[in-house]
Order: sequence, then structure tokens, then C-alpha cells
Amino acid sequence: MKPWDPNPSQPLWLAAPQTADGTTPSAVAVALRPVGYLLYAAFFWVCFAFVVGLHVFVFLLLAIEGTEAVDSGLPPWDELVHTVSTSQGPALAVLLTVVLVVLYAPSAGTLALFHVPLLAWSTALLATTAFVRSLDPAYRAEKLTGTSWARPSDTLMFHVPGPDGRGLAMSCLPVRRTAFTCRVVKAYHAGWFVQGGTFVATLPLGVAHLAGVVFVYPGVPTGLRVVVALVGLACLALSVVLLTRALRRRYGAVAARR
Repeated sequence: MKPWDPNPSQPLWLAAPQTADGTTPSAVAVALRPVGYLLYAAFFWVCFAFVVGLHVFVFLLLAIEGTEAVDSGLPPWDELVHTVSTSQGPALAVLLTVVLVVLYAPSAGTLALFHVPLLAWSTALLATTAFVRSLDPAYRAEKLTGTSWARPSDTLMFHVPGPDGRGLAMSCLPVRRTAFTCRVVKAYHAGWFVQGGTFVATLPLGVAHLAGVVFVYPGVPTGLRVVVALVGLACLALSVVLLTRALRRRYGAVAARR
């Protein structure tokens, strides 16, 4: 294993994985690696499906809440607003609403709608690519993937260095690079590494998500539905524009190197 380089000269999607030492894998490794890659890919595909399915489930549940199909006991919108405003007072109710939006935007937009789905999807796709390559005789004599390490505190939710001083292990990185794998590793990097540009760009996405929740909440007046729909669509469009610019600035078009 090569020594850890805390300041790699090349970005993650172009640098060779640090454990890719060029040795020929053993016959046992070649025989077993399809199983390992398949299980690894399946785990992250399940994670991705769970995250996406959870969002869909919440919206569907709210959309059919109060009908004959579902009645979970959620108060109608007018009753909810009346309860909050009378128990807390109008001024405090407005303040709580602002706090909710401020907390909801990064947790829903940045984490739940961008980083977590992206890192699960990209990891699953890298593992699937490795699984397909493991079945190809052309890759028989070479290692398929390797591991590099992030600097401590650079990656999502991993701020404490390990015993060897390294941060999170970035696994399943393709040894043989193509234009396709470079794009996927960029997505993998964007999912795991929190950066200022993408953080700001995904905040409107969280507001759009909250607007969507209000839109499907049972009993919301038609006028308010129209307002939150317009706000949600505007925030969604803004987030797409900002995110596209942030990703282009960060990752740009880099030629794949084989």
C-alpha cells in the first residue's frame, strides 16, 4: 500500500487509487470478486431505492391522507394553523415557521435530496461497473478497483481522523479509467465531499421540498396551494441553475485518461 498523500496532485476521478499497486490478482480473488462486487452494488442500490422511496412514500401518504384509504390522524391544515397560532401566539408562530424553513432547507435539500442519494447512486454504479468488468475475461489479469483516502473533515459527516491519521476510505474506484467512469467518480466525489457552491445551490431545493409537503398536505386552501406551488417551482428552477453552475465550476470537462 502506498503512503497516504494528503494533497494528491490529481483529482480523485483522475488519480490512480492508492491501493492499485499493479499486481496480478490471484485465481481465488478473480473467482470471488464478482460475488463481492455484486453484494456491494446490491447494498447501495437498496440504499438508493430506500432514500428515493421514502420521499415518494411521504408525498403519497400526505396526498391520500384523510381519504378512505388512509387516516393517520393528522390534523387538517386549518386546525393545525389554529392550534399553533393560539398556543404559541402569532409572532412566535411566524418565528417557528422561519426556523423550520432555515433548518429544513439544508437537511432536506442538501442532505436528503442531494448528497445521500448521489453518493448511494454513484457508489452503486461504480460497484455495478466493477461487477460487469469482473465477468469480462479481458480484465482477468488486473485489479479492477482500488481505494484512496480523503483528508479528515473533508467528507460528509466524517470529521475525525482514523488511527492512521487518514479520513474516509473512498472505495471501489476504477483502476482502468474511461470517460464514463470519470463522470461517475465525479458524482461520487460530489456526493461525499461537501463544498460551499453545492451547499448553497441545494438550499432552494430544500425550500422546494417543504413547499411540496405543504402543497399535498390535507386541507390546504386552494390559494395557498397556488402560492406554495409557484414558490416551490421557482426554488426548484433556481436550485437547478445554481447546482449546474457549481458542478461545472468544480468538475469541468476533464478528458479521461486510461
